[in-house]
Amino acid sequence: RNDATRIGDDDRVRLEVPEDALLAAEAAASAIGVSLFFYLYAVVVVGLSRLTGSADVQTAFQSHGRAGFAASEGVIGSFSNALVLAMSVDERASIANLARRLRAEARSAVSAEAYPYHHLIRELGIHPKFGVNWFPNLPGPSAPGLEISPGDVSDSQSDYDLNFRFVRTREHLELVVF
Repeated sequence: RNDATRIGDDDRVRLEVPEDALLAAEAAASAIGVSLFFYLYAVVVVGLSRLTGSADVQTAFQSHGRAGFAASEGVIGSFSNALVLAMSVDERASIANLARRLRAEARSAVSAEAYPYHHLIRELGIHPKFGVNWFPNLPGPSAPGLEISPGDVSDSQSDYDLNFRFVRTREHLELVVF
């Protein structure tokens, strides 16, 4: 059991993933050869399929956006771009199969990350209602005599009806839903 924590005055809910569930998910992801993100993404997609009553689920995830731009490693700033994944959920198939398919589809989508998201949804006529994202525990910037706190990724805006943000901290994994 895990108690949800509301964030601010809006409808955002923050859930800390219990350590035993996190360890089990990490072991399952490792056993099937995918990252924890793709394992959890598959769990979310199955849940969304059941919630919507549709085997076809469209979601979006953020890429770092730099693969489409030569020499972008030395550039400061955000290149982030949303990428669409359209998955068909077969209730008879294993979560391992879905997680592997998600990983393969995401890798394929990243090859087109140079195309702006708003152009893709306009041209293709699709607009995912769900966002699934992973925010790893990255070291923050540092400077002598200056303390810089990590930002809160749970307070940013979204184009989706429902968002699932997995936020990794030094201490634990949180799921922010809004």
